[in-house]
Amino acid sequence: MEYNVIGDNVNFASRIEGLTQHYHCPIFVSLATFKQLEGNYSVQASFLLLEMDQVIVEGKLKPITIYEIVCL
Repeated sequence: MEYNVIGDNVNFASRIEGLTQHYHCPIFVSLATFKQLEGNYSVQASFLLLEMDQVIVEGKLKPITIYEIVCL
């Protein structure tokens, strides 16, 4: 049995993951993920979310903001 994951969200996540090599950062999240995390107090106590850049990823017309997650 073989499984595949496809779709716009998977492609988008792959593009963001590919940016980690360019910026030499281990992990990035998008604005949508950032908004989900910013109100979580346990996340705020453990991690710092740093705005890194605005980039245009392949397949998108508008720039997206990427955030680095840093352990405290």
